[in-house]
Amino acid sequence: MKIWPDKLAGLFAGTQKTTKWSPEDWLATLRRAQRSALVGKSSREVEKSVPAQDRPPAIRRHIQSAAVMGHYNRQELVAESWYLLRLLSDLDVPVIFLKGTAYALADLDVAKGRMATDIDILVPEDAIGDVEARLQQAGWASMKTNEYDDSYYRQWMHEIPPLRHMARNRVTDVHHTILPKTCRITPDADALIKSAVPVHLGGRMRRCYVPRIWSSMPLFIPSMMAT
Repeated sequence: MKIWPDKLAGLFAGTQKTTKWSPEDWLATLRRAQRSALVGKSSREVEKSVPAQDRPPAIRRHIQSAAVMGHYNRQELVAESWYLLRLLSDLDVPVIFLKGTAYALADLDVAKGRMATDIDILVPEDAIGDVEARLQQAGWASMKTNEYDDSYYRQWMHEIPPLRHMARNRVTDVHHTILPKTCRITPDADALIKSAVPVHLGGRMRRCYVPRIWSSMPLFIPSMMAT
C-alpha cells in the first residue's frame, strides 16, 4: 500500500492513520484543504473514515460547518437548475446538466462535500444562439467583454463565454460539446445528449445529467486530447 507523504492526499487515499495525528497535523491538513478548496470533500472523508471519538473537538466543528455549507450549496444548485429549465423550457431544446451540478442533481456519492460554483449545461450547437439570447434577456451577461476573447471562445472552444447573472452572481457555462474544437479527438455531442439520464427535479423527471465519465473526462486527460 502506498504511503502518501502529504497527509491530505493520504486522507483521500485511505492510507493515513489519523489516530497518530497531533493537533498540529490536523490543523495543517485543514489549512491545506482550505487552500485547495477541498474542505467539504476532506470533511466528508473524515466523517467516513475517522471514528467520532478520534476527531478533535475543533475538527468536529469544521465538519459540522462543512456539512451545513454543502447542504446550502446543493439547495442553491437545485434552485438555479430548476430556474434555468423553466426559463428555457419553451425553446424545445434538450438541456443537459454537467459536472458538479449533475452530480448533485443525480444525488451521486461523489457530490457529497463537493462545492460547485458554476452551472454547466450542454445544449445542441444549433441552439446556442437562442439559449444565449434567452439568458441575456433574463439578466445574464458575458464575462468576456474583450472582443478577441469573445471571438476565440466562439470560434475554437466547446462553449460560449461564461455568463454571470447580474443579480444572483451565479455563473452559467453553456456548452455545445465537452472538449475544445482544437482537440485532435472530440466526442459526439449528439450521443452525449442522447445518453442523458433523467432525474427528479421540482417533482418532475428531467434530463439532467450526462454520465460522469463523459463530463469529467476533460478534467483528467487534456494532454491526450490536445493537438
